[in-house]
Amino acid sequence: MATSRASVLCLALSLSAALSAYADGPLFPRPFHLTREIDDSLTGRVIRVDEYYSGDRVITVNGTKTAIADYAKQELTEMDRARATYSVATFAQLASVLPARRVSAKSDAKPVIERKGSDRRAGRNVDVVVADDANASLHAEVAVDQTMVLSKDAFDVVAGGAFPKSSGAAVDLIRGASAMKRGRVASNAMTSGEGYGLPVEQTLRWQTNGEAVVVTMKVVAIDEQLPPAELIAIPAGARRVEAKAIEAKRIADDSDSLVPTREH
Repeated sequence: MATSRASVLCLALSLSAALSAYADGPLFPRPFHLTREIDDSLTGRVIRVDEYYSGDRVITVNGTKTAIADYAKQELTEMDRARATYSVATFAQLASVLPARRVSAKSDAKPVIERKGSDRRAGRNVDVVVADDANASLHAEVAVDQTMVLSKDAFDVVAGGAFPKSSGAAVDLIRGASAMKRGRVASNAMTSGEGYGLPVEQTLRWQTNGEAVVVTMKVVAIDEQLPPAELIAIPAGARRVEAKAIEAKRIADDSDSLVPTREH
């Protein structure tokens, strides 16, 4: 019971912090659109997605599937046009079923971040940064466009570490590598002057179960396109279903309940 109450309290505090962070103004005052490719060495697949950032919303289009994350409403809407289905879930509901952040063993070792120079990626000038987190056995190579400046909250959304997800070592390392040089003017950052560049390309390497894992995320296009209306509207006649993350957790819990307990 104590553990359950502690979990509820942590969730409430996270939700309160998220709401207060977005109350200062829109995450993305200037809309932009990214086309991103994700290459995962484990699956051997390359996935291409379109991401539209505007105000407090992020719209991600992956083939026939669309996800609309509304950080003002704290709500995620997912649509599958091929199956004619959609789901709506609050961030609080999703946070209760998503994996919590793993806490690594304490170490005095701090991440090492080194700027390697400049280059040109996706048609834009970038700073090339190498970062290592020995505590997490994580290596990152990041190409940062410092002409597109994001607040910390906006950066975490773009990097995939914002509530309801848990920011992990990878997001922390990339955020550190993307921190703006002092004196830059923030276009999408808060008035406090805190700012982070946009990671145009990032390669992460780590070990899991003795196997090397490499994930590369590459922005191949940046513009100000708006999402096509037909891709963000719930299809006529679509059937509402349970959100995928919530359904997966329910099925896992149901499966666990079927496993007989061993009597001593």
